[in-house]
Amino acid sequence: SALRHDKSVYDSLVGAPSHDEMAALDSTSDTQKVAQAVNNFDVSAQYIKKLKADLDGFAFDVFESADSRNRVQSCLSDLMKTSTEFQRLSQSIMEQVAQKVVPLVLVEAVELLTQLSFNLSDSEYAALDADDPWVSDLLQRMEEHLGWLQSLLTSQNYESLTHAVLGMVAKRVEALLLQKRFNQLGGLLLEKDVRNIVSYTANLSQRTVRDKFARLSQMATLLNLESPGEVVDYWGENADSMMWRLTPFEVKRVLKLRVEFLASDVDELNL
Repeated sequence: SALRHDKSVYDSLVGAPSHDEMAALDSTSDTQKVAQAVNNFDVSAQYIKKLKADLDGFAFDVFESADSRNRVQSCLSDLMKTSTEFQRLSQSIMEQVAQKVVPLVLVEAVELLTQLSFNLSDSEYAALDADDPWVSDLLQRMEEHLGWLQSLLTSQNYESLTHAVLGMVAKRVEALLLQKRFNQLGGLLLEKDVRNIVSYTANLSQRTVRDKFARLSQMATLLNLESPGEVVDYWGENADSMMWRLTPFEVKRVLKLRVEFLASDVDELNL
C-alpha cells in the first residue's frame, strides 16, 4: 500500500551511495526492502503469465468440448489482468524513481551546456573535441546514479528505470540545444557528443538505447549539412531506412539554428 501512495518510499533508490554505504546494505535496509518489493511486482507478473500459459495447456488437454474450454479461458483471463496490473505498478514506480534521478544526473551538465557556445572557432573546437565537459559530467553521473541499482533490481525493472532516465535526459538536452546557435564546427561537435552519449549509455542497458537519442542524432545530422537544401537528400523517398522523428516544422526550426543558413532559404524547403 505504501508503495502505491507514498512516493517518498522510493527515495532510498535515489542517490549515489559511497562504497561503504553499498557494503552496509543488507536485507534489513530500507533500500533493500523497497527494491525487493518492486522486484516482487515484476517477478509475480512473470510467474502469473507462466501459470496462465500452463493452465491454458492443461485445460486444452482435460476439457474436450469447446464450450468448457471457453469457460475455463474466461476464468483464466483474470490472471492476465493481475499480471498486467503488477507490471503497470512496477513500471510506474521505476518512472517515479527516474523523475528523481534525472535532476541529479543533469545538475552540473545543464549548467555547463547552458554556458557552452556551439558557434566555434577552430581552436575552441579543438579544445572541446578533446574533452567536452558537459558530456563527461553527464556520463559520469549517469553511471553513479544508475550503476549501483543494477545489482538490486530485476533486469526488467533496471531496464525500465534506465530507459526512463535516458528518455528524460534526452528531452532536457534537446530543449537546451534548441536555444543555441551553431556553425558547422558546432554541428560537428554536437554529432560527436551525441555519438559518445549513445555509445556509453549502450553499456548501461541490454536493450538498444538509440531510439532514446534518435531526435538528438537527427538534429546533429541537420546541423552538419552543407546547405539547407541538402536535407532533401535524406527526406521523403530519399530517406531510405532512416525514420524521421522530427516533423517538417521541427526540421526547419533546427536548420535555422545554423548561423550560416538564411531563414528564407530554410522556409522555402518543401518537406
